[in-house]
This record gives sequence, C-alpha cells and structure tokens, in this order.
Amino acid sequence: MSTQITKSAISRVVVTIEPDGLDPNVIANAARLARVYDAELVGLFVKVQDYLNLAALPFTRSVVASTGEIRPLNKARMEKALDDMAARAEKGLSEQAVRQKLRWSFQTLAGHTEDVVSANITGTDIVSLSGVAAHMMPKTATDTRRPAMMITRRGLAGRRPVMVVYEGQAASLAAGQRIATSLGVGLSVMIGADSAEDCTDLRGEAQTWLQRHQIKADLYVCDQEADLMAQLALHHPGLVVLSHHGRHGSEMRARLEQHEPDIPVLLVDGTVDEEAL
Repeated sequence: MSTQITKSAISRVVVTIEPDGLDPNVIANAARLARVYDAELVGLFVKVQDYLNLAALPFTRSVVASTGEIRPLNKARMEKALDDMAARAEKGLSEQAVRQKLRWSFQTLAGHTEDVVSANITGTDIVSLSGVAAHMMPKTATDTRRPAMMITRRGLAGRRPVMVVYEGQAASLAAGQRIATSLGVGLSVMIGADSAEDCTDLRGEAQTWLQRHQIKADLYVCDQEADLMAQLALHHPGLVVLSHHGRHGSEMRARLEQHEPDIPVLLVDGTVDEEAL
C-alpha cells in the first residue's frame, strides 16, 4: 500500500456528546480519526434543552440511585448534573488528545442538538454523531458538503480493514485510502452497481484508480438482491465509506435516520476534489 498521503482539507473532528451518549470509546475513536487527518479534536457537549425544560416542570421527580430516595427535580439540580457530565466528557477528551498528541478544544452549549451542531460546524469538519444524535447524520453530510461520520463503540479500534462502497465517486476511494493508510490497515472495495455492465465498468474504474495510486485492495461485487449491511458485516470492516450521492449512499442516509448501525459509517460528498479528502 502506498504511504503517500495528500494534504488534507479537514481541520477538525467534532465529537457531539449528549448526556445519554457519554461513551469513552466514541471519544477514543474520534481521536484516532483526528490523528489520521492531523486535525484538531473538538468536543461539543450539548446540554439538551428538553432536559432543562423537563426539570423546570413542577411535577418532575428524580430517584437517587444510591438510596432510592425520590425528590423534586429542579432546573438548578439538572444544570449541575449536566455540568458534571460535561466535565467528565472534557476530561476524557483531553486525555485522548494528549495520548494521540492532538490539538483539542471543548465547548458546552445549551440548546437542541440539531441547532447546536449546525451552528458550530464548518465545511472543513468531520462530525462524529452517535446515540440519539445519529439521526442528524444525513442532514449534516448534505448541509456541510463534507464528511459526516457515525462513530459507534465498535470499529476503528482494531486491525479491521476500511471498506469503500464504490459507485463511481473517486472521493470515497480517496477518503478510504487515507484512513486505511494512516491506521495501517487493509483497504477493501465493494463495487455497487445495478447491472452486470455497470459492475464491469465500475470495477475497471476502481482498479485504474488503485493502480494509479499504487494501492493494493481486495475487490468484491455487491449482490443487489441482498441487504448491503449484511454483506458488509461478512467482511468485518472497521469502517465503511460511502458517497451520499450514490444509490447505496442514499439508502444508507435513509437507514441512518432509523437506527445506529454496528459498523461506523463515513458519508462523503462525492462531488468534492478527491485530493481534499
């Protein structure tokens, strides 16, 4: 595999953290991705407005886990609980940043997750969305015209390959190659086509691209009659890269609005210059 990596236009990996999604593995995986792109690791903790609104209601109660005591839940107590969670998240993110030798920053903002994320990301960010925030991934990828990533507890941590679903967009191959090279893992390419003729054409395109960049990769052909995620799971990838302009990418966007997959997914804009990824 070629070790040459072009200069990246990605400046930050933004980890969106909600109170119910404080998972150290998600932060660790985002830190690995930030190292791939030599990007700043940014923590964005959202004090979800619905939590604050709920705590302000007069009939809301909380249960003390250690004693079972039931007591009123007021806004000040909720604010403190959220601040404590944010402090733990910042500590976890700073430790990962130091371990990976990354630039880092952290913000705590109150509001609705979609509004907070939209107002605090740019066109040069990769956005990590997990848990409840995962439903925003398709919109984030489309609005920013940059990669948006679903980072789960699994993936990116082991020696599993990066798999690109290729539907004619070189940007997806470029993104997959960059990550696989930096992590020192293999690259696989699954050809997604609607017909045998298209499959032959796309396979030839992918092979030409790989040869031009001196990259070795395993090539597979997607079975149009079978479920895409089930096929991908058979190869045990650590990350799946798709363009959200392709048919499979569009289907994945719709799917991500329903639930978070077991495999991390990176949606890229297939219209951007492949060297920018």
